[in-house]
Amino acid sequence: AIGDFLQKLQVYKSCANVEEATKMFNKYSEVKDEGPYPWAKWRDIIMAHKQPRKIFVQANTQIKDGKVTLKRYEPNVEGLIQSWLDRVNVQEHSGILEELWEADRKHF
Repeated sequence: AIGDFLQKLQVYKSCANVEEATKMFNKYSEVKDEGPYPWAKWRDIIMAHKQPRKIFVQANTQIKDGKVTLKRYEPNVEGLIQSWLDRVNVQEHSGILEELWEADRKHF
C-alpha cells in the first residue's frame, strides 16, 4: 500500500501534475467526523489523556572527596537547565563569547 502511494506521489511530482497531487493530498489529509475512523471526534478524547512530553536530562559526574559521584536531575525543563549550569563554566564561556562578539561586531 505504501509503495503504491509513493509511486503515485513520484509520478505526480515528475509530471508536475499539481492538480492531481493536490487532490491526493487533500484526500489523505482530511479529518472526518464520521465514517469508520472519525478522527475529529476522537481528538477530544486523545487531548484529555495527553501527557507532557518527556525530557531526557543527562546526569553529570562529579568528583567529591576523591570519589566519583553521579548527580541526577529532575526530567523537566528546570532539571535540564540546571544540568547545563552545573556542566558549563559560565564565567569562562561568557568571556569567550564576549571576545567573539567584539571581533564580529563590526560586521553587523
